[in-house]
Amino acid sequence: MSDPRMLRRLHDELRQVARELVDGSTGAVVRDDNTTTRHVQPPLLGQLREAVAPTSDGGQGNGSGTYTPLNEHVVDVLTQIEADAADLHVKATMQDGCTAEDRIRAMVEIAGRWTNVDHVGAMLNYLREWSREIRDVLDPPKRFDLVAPCPACGVRFVWRQQDGESVKGPTLSVDGRTGCTCLDCGHVWPPAQLTHLAMAIGCESITGSASAG
Repeated sequence: MSDPRMLRRLHDELRQVARELVDGSTGAVVRDDNTTTRHVQPPLLGQLREAVAPTSDGGQGNGSGTYTPLNEHVVDVLTQIEADAADLHVKATMQDGCTAEDRIRAMVEIAGRWTNVDHVGAMLNYLREWSREIRDVLDPPKRFDLVAPCPACGVRFVWRQQDGESVKGPTLSVDGRTGCTCLDCGHVWPPAQLTHLAMAIGCESITGSASAG
């Protein structure tokens, strides 16, 4: 159903209510002497946040960190609105045809304003992991085992879980992207050190062979 007049009215009302919530509004006040003044109403969400300030039992803000019963209800209302707004924002972008590419660009732009190193690092880790998963799907790295003792700990075989059962297999596991890992001691040889590892275990090269001398 698409009624142009109804749609226009709803859009106008949507913007008006949004302004009251986030920007504030201005209204005319007629005084007893018939003069008119403009009254600025602060944004409703801003007023709500101001009402969340910690107070003492007497209701005066002193940084004690306690809340009056009224403020506890205000906190609940603000928390629920923020949660609902986050949920509606996601649904609105989905309805608008927002793609993963659009979201990534938006996230990177937002993260560019952050000053917390841990938060930026966490965002970076997500993007790195997505890049790795895509590459692994489109161009799977070579994975194989080396039947040779680990130069770091000397262990040749370990027990692994496979299809719910314990099976005995080589301890050296090679991944074409990350290098070689010992499944017993955890030592890792990155790709740049695979030639050195091959010499250590008596293998001509580690490119596709799953055995060693």
